[in-house]
Amino acid sequence: MRAGQLTTPVEVKRGTATRDDYGNNTYVYASQYNPLMVKVNTSPSTTVDESDGRSQRQVVTFTAAFTDDLDIRPTDTVTWGSDVFEVESSTDRLGLRQWVDISAVRLDR
Repeated sequence: MRAGQLTTPVEVKRGTATRDDYGNNTYVYASQYNPLMVKVNTSPSTTVDESDGRSQRQVVTFTAAFTDDLDIRPTDTVTWGSDVFEVESSTDRLGLRQWVDISAVRLDR
């Protein structure tokens, strides 16, 4: 892949857990990378029966250029257009320190 293919800007937000007055965890999100230029690889939605009520599951892979300060975690979210995606994993493609694949699931909100 060439760097010229990284044409889509996305925003990566990091979630920090805090407790509310009732002792429940709530997440506060702050921008980590805005914009992060990526290539987007979408896959067809699959129908699943999950306990959280989601019936459609769309996995998207965002490919970004590797940098030493790029730190993507499973608690992060990726905003692409008006859609929000929850990060499932982030891997260095082939271990060559050139490209990072960020696998994320679209949240239905």
